Amino acid sequence: MLTCKQLIESLADYLDGQLPLSRVAAFKLHLLCCDHCRSYLHNYEATIVASQEALRKEEEDTGPIEVPEDLIQAILKARQEP
Repeated sequence: MLTCKQLIESLADYLDGQLPLSRVAAFKLHLLCCDHCRSYLHNYEATIVASQEALRKEEEDTGPIEVPEDLIQAILKARQEP
C-alpha cells in the first residue's frame, strides 16, 4: 500500500492518467483507507478548477474598463481643489 507521501508525490500523474494500472489500484486503495488523502485530493482538484476559472475570466476580460464620465470629472475636480 502507498504511503501518504507517495500518494501526494504521484497525485499529478494520477489526475493526468499517467500512472500504471498497478499504481492506480494502490492509489485508490490508499484513498479508501485514508480520510486525510481523500480530503487532500478533493482540495487539490478544487484548486485546479478555481485556477482554471480565474484564468478563463481573465482571458474574457480583454477589453478596456469603462469608467463613467461623471467619475472622471469628479476626480479631476478633486485634484484641482486645494
